[in-house]
Amino acid sequence: MKVVVYGKDNCPYCVAAKEWLNARCLAFNYIDVLKDLNPGELASLKTQYKMNTVPIVVINDELIGGYSNLQKLEL
Repeated sequence: MKVVVYGKDNCPYCVAAKEWLNARCLAFNYIDVLKDLNPGELASLKTQYKMNTVPIVVINDELIGGYSNLQKLEL
């Protein structure tokens, strides 16, 4: 399973998403949208997933959504 979390360090929901995944021993790649992406990449990400907030959780190249959507998963 390939899990990617796009977020920001100062975002409480991003921190909660990472904690949720860690509690389930699920490996994930964390990408800080402010540090790891340039403005063009960030704009493309928002357009691709039609989301303007973080976290953006993607599993196996499929958008899950934000933290509340992640919590609903049975992994």
